[in-house]
Amino acid sequence: MFGYLTLYFKDMERALSVANGYLADPDKYTKVHVVPMNGKVRKLRAYADNKEGKRLRELHEAVARFVWDAFQSSNMSYAYKKGRSIVDCVRAHINGKVFLKTDIHAFFDSTKLSTFLQMFLRSPKFMADKPKLTTILSACFYDGTLPLGFVSSPAISDFFLHEVDRRMQMLSGIVYTRYADDFLISSINVGAQFVLENALKVLKGEIQKLGLELNERKTFYRPLKNIGDSIHFLGLNLVRTSYPFNRVTVSNSYIRETSIDLAAALQKSDQKAYEAARGKISFVSMCSPESFEKLKKLVMIKFHLDLEEMLDSKTVQEAKLAIHLNRK
Repeated sequence: MFGYLTLYFKDMERALSVANGYLADPDKYTKVHVVPMNGKVRKLRAYADNKEGKRLRELHEAVARFVWDAFQSSNMSYAYKKGRSIVDCVRAHINGKVFLKTDIHAFFDSTKLSTFLQMFLRSPKFMADKPKLTTILSACFYDGTLPLGFVSSPAISDFFLHEVDRRMQMLSGIVYTRYADDFLISSINVGAQFVLENALKVLKGEIQKLGLELNERKTFYRPLKNIGDSIHFLGLNLVRTSYPFNRVTVSNSYIRETSIDLAAALQKSDQKAYEAARGKISFVSMCSPESFEKLKKLVMIKFHLDLEEMLDSKTVQEAKLAIHLNRK
């Protein structure tokens, strides 16, 4: 088995040294990074700007590859995966007429190292290297819980919930998808809320086995009975139409937020913020032509500039020049 591990941890002694060093003094290897997220401030555990932080990140990158290869991730899990997005997660419910939406309460803070090790290391193939793996995997947690910010956390969180995905996929009469710790479940029958109630009961049971709880405040049912009825999920809307399928749009709040971010980037001549705003604009364009038209109108009102022309401006200075010329 040691030979297998060297595919991921080419220098096992170095990997163990970094892991033990981190476990002895985690604050030497990490720092707190505060970021605004959905109108709130969230604290992430980031890597320290020193050689220890760099080595810990390298270790976590190896752990991420190792964990991803150690299990079969569900096709109903959409986060952190190349070629999959939140749009794909929502479009899986394009036929849905009644929905259940929920998430896990304080998922990262509630995901315990002890539970993860018990689940992951129960595989017989890891038995010979259990002590080494225990040390290395323990170095992917902070104070006994899973940090938001480590590059290994997405793989670990997906593994942590993959049995939940497997159990939910066994249920009939529903479409089930998960994006990180957010769940969306639907049925094509608008009167089939009882099917979703049973799905919620099963989901609660599976989550509780992991020592987790669903967020009761964010758990609700939503039927799309009439044309124009919609459900909001992670910045996107599924809207019932007169056609057999729902349509996907971007929320008005996300569109406003994108225009505000763009304005701030231009005002401050901040290239990094401008690139981030362009990324949001591209996301809106990919998700929904209808929403992209809304954003175009908003940008035209604010800047007197066609959004397509702004997207052609790679730098914030080019964009500001284009706005200046269009206002003459």
